[in-house]
Amino acid sequence: MTDASRASDVRRFLGLLYEPGDVFEVRAPKCRERPGSSYTSTASGYFTFDALDQAAAAIAELDEAGLAPASTSRSTRCGRT
Repeated sequence: MTDASRASDVRRFLGLLYEPGDVFEVRAPKCRERPGSSYTSTASGYFTFDALDQAAAAIAELDEAGLAPASTSRSTRCGRT
């Protein structure tokens, strides 16, 4: 499954769970900081319904790599909005 199709599936699922005006948290416990690292932390972020695409992309990235997303700073893991 490609990242785009994975994110699309996640986006559709989130769209079933949440409605306009909702705020929700994405949390990934025991997320490795980098490949081969034994150090883990919890990657998390808050999203609004308007940011479902960002949430889906972050979830797909975590699912694929099993790592905290590198595209954002440590304080904004998972594209916190």
